[in-house]
Amino acid sequence: MTLLQKPFRALVIGSSGTIGSALVSTLQMHSNCAEVMGIHRGSIPSIDYADPSTIATAAEALAAHRPFDLIIN
Repeated sequence: MTLLQKPFRALVIGSSGTIGSALVSTLQMHSNCAEVMGIHRGSIPSIDYADPSTIATAAEALAAHRPFDLIIN
């Protein structure tokens, strides 16, 4: 059973690391994935759990986009 059957949007938090970048690549190849967005310390918006202000800033920036169907942290 495929859980995400319709075209879906995905967000990968921590997409610059080994696992995160592999997840982004895999999702980009998925036939039902319409869009993959990855964020990390060097992206715009950036996110760094050591700096709580970046979490709020990233959340505000991402709220301007359509909702994500899949979020991987």
